[in-house]
Parts: sequence; structure tokens; C-alpha cells
Amino acid sequence: METGSDTPHRSRGTGHGFGRRLLSGSAAGLVAIGFAGTASIATAYAHSGSVVASETCSSWSASVTLAHNVTIDRFVDVLTTIPGTSGISGGHYDSSKGLIWDAAGAAPSTGTVTLNIYSGKSGAPGAREFTATASIVPAHGCVASPTIDTTASPGGPVGTVIHDTATITGGNGPTGTVTFRLFANTADCTAGTGALSTSTEALSATAPILATSKDFVTAGVGTFQWLASYSGDQANHTVSSVCGSEPVSVSKATPSISTHASAGGPLGTAIQDSATVTGGDSPTGTVTFTLFAGTASCTDGNALYTSPAEPLSTRAPFTATSGAYTPAGLGTFQWRATYSGDAHNQGTSSACGDEPDSIGQAAPAITTTASAGGVAPVSVHDTATLAGGANPSGTVVFALYPDTVSCSAGTGAVYTSPAETLAAGVATSGSFSLATAGTDQWKATYSGDANNAAVSSTCGDEPVTADPGSVQGITTGPPGGGVQAITTPSTGASGIVADISLGALLILGGLGTVLAGAIQPRRRRSI
Repeated sequence: METGSDTPHRSRGTGHGFGRRLLSGSAAGLVAIGFAGTASIATAYAHSGSVVASETCSSWSASVTLAHNVTIDRFVDVLTTIPGTSGISGGHYDSSKGLIWDAAGAAPSTGTVTLNIYSGKSGAPGAREFTATASIVPAHGCVASPTIDTTASPGGPVGTVIHDTATITGGNGPTGTVTFRLFANTADCTAGTGALSTSTEALSATAPILATSKDFVTAGVGTFQWLASYSGDQANHTVSSVCGSEPVSVSKATPSISTHASAGGPLGTAIQDSATVTGGDSPTGTVTFTLFAGTASCTDGNALYTSPAEPLSTRAPFTATSGAYTPAGLGTFQWRATYSGDAHNQGTSSACGDEPDSIGQAAPAITTTASAGGVAPVSVHDTATLAGGANPSGTVVFALYPDTVSCSAGTGAVYTSPAETLAAGVATSGSFSLATAGTDQWKATYSGDANNAAVSSTCGDEPVTADPGSVQGITTGPPGGGVQAITTPSTGASGIVADISLGALLILGGLGTVLAGAIQPRRRRSI
């Protein structure tokens, strides 16, 4: 055993160093710590054991070794405060063991390793007999090599705003800046040419040490590549991410299409459709409009009409309109509008069933011309003409009513014609004789057909008048002598009646009853 005063020692290697012999009980421990250029080394000795710790600019290591004088019933602890390491508690050794513990890691790091040797006592550790401690500390004058980790924001459709973030880890308290560059593809990134965006941003002053690029608004489709380059500083080397490690995918935008079909109408109406493309990235291109006979035909793709590709307007709202189409039949038609898409926008279509356009029966107009009336009895008829509509066919029924009230009620007709067939849009009733005076009303009713709605003339629009017969001359005889002569207006015939007081006279061209010297007319109708 050695005893005595402390004796200084110089550590191995170059540079400055010092050493002390430590006395512990009857044994001594020696600790030597040295700094040599860009490395720090510490060695501590206990009786029959040693601790060695060293650190360079890039890594550190520590170890504990037992020598020849650890005999039976000796126990060992290795205690460590180096982050990420664990020691030994109550190790039992009865012979020389050599290396019993070691650890290593990336610089910089700080901590201590302590070796304790205990005597055995009934199979358990007794009093501590020897101890030695060595420390690791960052080396002086190092330029560290930090690492860079990058996180690009997600891509999306054209117009998505993207950015990049770089985090610097390791190194010697890195400061400085990160320069972010965005390239259209990996080839441009590797060549370092044609950057779409460049921004240089300062590192944060506290952990995590990071920087984030300025935002970039994507204007094209493709897989873009970020490249982040750390500037380095006096204590840290520069470092960059790798081209191809930060892809950002930008796809075509997905616009939507809304449509507005014309109102439809009766057969013969021209219909059309218009479409507006919204969202997306300033959409260009064309819209094609297709017309189908119904929803099922729209689904099957059996089109009645397909428009040319109509160009979208060049400024918002981005719209296009189909040409006009006149359906040849009735029904509910379905439009479908299909946007072509362009370099920055996906194509899209309206859905079948979203754009109904209904065509109903045409509504022809009916005009009537009644024949002239006259003095009863008089033969009359009516003529109806259909105008407009879709080449109307079918029949017209003519009814003659004694007055407007009966006409409006549709009852009490004095005459109803057979269904008269239209010819070139015109039909004429048969003739009917008005035998007595009065004003009657015609009404003409068109039957309609597959493409044309039924229609009637209006009660009161077609009056026809039969005038009463009037006595133009009566010659009477002497008092009490009766009627001498009567002339009728319809024939102009005259006759001589001698001295008639009472009686009935039938006179050519008229019918009357003479009572007490007067003629009383009676109204009668006949066909």
C-alpha cells in the first residue's frame, strides 16, 4: 500500500494535463485528465481497477476495467451520469475480469463514470474499499457536423400553398440560416438550376433548432422537390438535405359544374342549356352539351342531340351555352353538360336527371266565322280555323245554342254537328235553318291530337240573328168589312181578301193567324 502526500503527474499526449494520486483507506487512486487539441481524455485509477473517459468532436467513449487484485468476495458498482447509459449495481467478482463496462455515443455529451469496489461481508457488499471517477466533456476547438431533417407540407390540387421546414440536430449549438429552394423535378434539383422559389430563413434561437421557408403557391401540376441547405457557423459544418427526399405532389384541380336548362314549353319550342364551371384553377377549355329523350337514355348514352364543343368564357363566371334544339316530340328531355378539363383542371360532367326540359302539347288558336243571318227562316253554318300548334289534325264539333247562357252551360243546343274533319286547319259545320226570329250562339270545339291540345271558341263570340217577318201592307175594307189585302215581305206577293172579320189566312210567303182583323205571327223552328 502506498501512503504519503499527493504527487502531480502529466497525462499522456500533447497539451496540458494534470494528475493526482488519490488515497482511499490503505489504497490509492490516480486520476489523470488531459485536453489535447480537439479531444478530452480522463483516466481514474482505483486499487485493481480503472475508469477511462474520452470525447472528440464527433464521439465520446467510456470504459471500466478490473485488474489482478480483485479477490474473492469483492463487489463492484459502476455509476454513470452520461445521458443514455446505465451502470452496474452489486457486481460480484472473484478473479481478474478485465473490461467490465463500456459505452460510446455521438458528441457532444457530458457526464461522469464512477467505479466503487466493496469488500465482501457474509456474501453481501461491505465497506467501500476503493473508488475512482472519470468525466467526459466536449472537446475544445471542434467544428461539429450537425444533421438536417426536413418536413415538407402536403401537396394538393393546383393552387395549393406549400412550404418546407428544416430542423438542425447535433452540432455545437448551431446558429445561422437555412436556404430553401423548390424545383419542378428531381433533375433540376440535382443540377441546382431552375429553382421556382428561393428563401433564406434564420434558425430559431431555442430548441428545436429549425427554420421554415416562405409559402409558395403552386401554379402547375407535377412532383416538386424541396432542397434545404444549412449555412453552418464557426462551430458547425454546413449540411443539406438530399434531392428527391422531399417530394410534393400537385395534382389537377377538381372544379364543379352547374347547369341551367331553358324553360321548355309546347311542341315546337327550341330548348338549350348553359353550364358554369366553378372552383378549380381559372378553368379553360370547352363544354359539350348532350340532349337525351329521358333519364334512362341519358344513362345509356343514346343522345338525340350533341352540341359542338362550346368554349368557356375567358373570365369569371366561366360559362358556355349550347346551341338551340327543337324536339320533334313530347316528353321530358334530359340535358347533360361535360367540361373537357385543361392542363390544370380535371374534366367533370353534370349528372343524368339534373337537367329536365319538358315539352308539352302545342296550343293552337281557334278562330270562327259564322255565316250571316237573315229573315227567318234562314239557313246558317259556322267555319273554324286552327292556327299555330304543331300541324293540328283531328275534328271540330259545332254547336248552336239559343242564347249565351245556354252556350256557357253547354246545355240546350238547338243543333250539334257531326265531328267535322280538319282539312288544312279548317272545318265547316253543316247547315241549319233558323225558322223563327232570334239571336243564337255558335260554339266550335277542336278535339286536339297527339301533339296539340284541345281548344274551343268562346260563347258570345259568334252570334247569328234571324230577323222576324214584317207585314208591308194591309188594306182594310169599310168598317166591319175586314182585311182587304196583305203583302208579305219575303215574296212581295199580294192577294185580295174580301170582307173577312175572323178567320185564318194562309198567304203565299208567310204564315199568320188573323183574329178580329189582326195577324198574330207564331215562332217555329225546323231543320
